[in-house]
Amino acid sequence: MEGFGYPTLRLQLYHILGAQGYWIGVLQGRMDADENDPLYPSIESLERYHEQILKMTEEYLQGASVEEVSTPRKMMTWQNIERTLIPAQVVMRTVTHLYQHQGQIMAICRLLGKPVDRGMDYPII
Repeated sequence: MEGFGYPTLRLQLYHILGAQGYWIGVLQGRMDADENDPLYPSIESLERYHEQILKMTEEYLQGASVEEVSTPRKMMTWQNIERTLIPAQVVMRTVTHLYQHQGQIMAICRLLGKPVDRGMDYPII
């Protein structure tokens, strides 16, 4: 569907998960960026990807001290841009990003005549 950035529900969900994985990777000093949709063709495959991303996020948060998540530090981001970021804010940004796209998903569903009345609370899948 045009006007939503990612034109399908599947791509919206993939983007949400990929972005969270990317940012948690940045916090861990990795660049987990995949420009190409690795073709998660089904809800089941997206659910498995979601579980992977949640596990990665949980492991990062469980292993990080309060000082680690609260202290600004230099991190390398997309296109080798070094930025000073606060890890707690990066994690919160993944949550606000999720809500932005949940709204788009709900709007797409309404436009398709399939309004969402429940089931879009975090976690998404």
